[in-house]
Amino acid sequence: MPSKTEDVSGTPVTPDNSLGDAINKATRTVHTKLNTLIIQRLALALPPQAEDSSNYVEGLLHITPIYTAFETAWQAFLDSPESKEPRYSRIHSILSELHLPGLSRSAALHRDLASLTGGSPDLVTEKIAEAVAESSVVAAFIAHIKSATAAKPHVLVAYGFVLYMAIFSGGRFIRASLERVDRASGFWVPLLTLAEPEAAGMPGRTYAFALEDGEGRIEAQERRRRDVLQWRGEEEGEMARPLDFFRFDTPADGEDLRTAFKARLAQFTAPSPLLPTTTTDSGNASSNSSEDVLTTQEQDDITQEAQAIFVFMIRVVGELDEVCGTEYEEAAARASGRPLSLRSRDSVVVEKEKRGRLAAAAAGAGRRVGGANANGNSNGNGVSGETLGAGKGAVRFT
Repeated sequence: MPSKTEDVSGTPVTPDNSLGDAINKATRTVHTKLNTLIIQRLALALPPQAEDSSNYVEGLLHITPIYTAFETAWQAFLDSPESKEPRYSRIHSILSELHLPGLSRSAALHRDLASLTGGSPDLVTEKIAEAVAESSVVAAFIAHIKSATAAKPHVLVAYGFVLYMAIFSGGRFIRASLERVDRASGFWVPLLTLAEPEAAGMPGRTYAFALEDGEGRIEAQERRRRDVLQWRGEEEGEMARPLDFFRFDTPADGEDLRTAFKARLAQFTAPSPLLPTTTTDSGNASSNSSEDVLTTQEQDDITQEAQAIFVFMIRVVGELDEVCGTEYEEAAARASGRPLSLRSRDSVVVEKEKRGRLAAAAAGAGRRVGGANANGNSNGNGVSGETLGAGKGAVRFT
């Protein structure tokens, strides 16, 4: 029985289909599953289902280290003296050509997190590291990225193709959904100012929206939004949506980068993707041609790695369900008017009870705001411990 990351598609790379086509065909099932999972849960992370951006932020905290891991590995390979040795020179040339300025997303993700949370860059970096430490799936994925790309640097192509091209397909839908979120909602207010205004250096004010429902909650959100605008010295409607992850600083908003990446990838699998392959004394595959073209074995490796990426991403979504208490089944059932199954109902009840116990414990411990850490040092923005967001799935800044 094949493993989850083995090529079970039966789609070999041939002269009649490009590497991109081969990846799409091999990953069609897992790609469709991942898209469905994300789209189903997106509405639950946005108003009116979500009171703030805490669930969306939790998702970014899980996604950011994945992009950082493969982008760091890519740059490290290009900078490594070893990559310029004859056995790697062809792969170095290919990865250099595919390493397009403007495609990298790590810095953009950090900016979005800083804006959404109101935390300093150092605090955001700290929280990303904590998210990795607390996520067995993300930690395993990062370990896999490091080992796979170290053993076979050419599989970095799979990460570029899957994780960059996704921003121009499903990512465009997510971006449009986020852009439709009204600035007047509490969603775009930095989470630190929602939890404790003083934590972000904002003058304190007592808000009751965490305890209110319906119109009372909406009114409190609106008061808080206006206070944040006033504190920032911004005019009504100026609060920008932090969506740098989905935006590209190019004339065509990244579509030119997408076209260039796919064109160059096609170039490296043409005109003869079935070049004969030999094995060097070190065990590395080597093409008998001097052209900068990926061998058949390398293309198969890339296709299989693409499958592994989707499998890991599906597992990440599953873990986020547990972390955020997404309650997708309950929400979907409520929207469709169908009853929950007994098994689903039981799991929802258990999850609610678990979050209730955690909330009670957090309330008993209290918040530490504006103080120093155990070593007597501030974390850079005057916060030694903070919880972001007033609702379920709150992101804890401790």
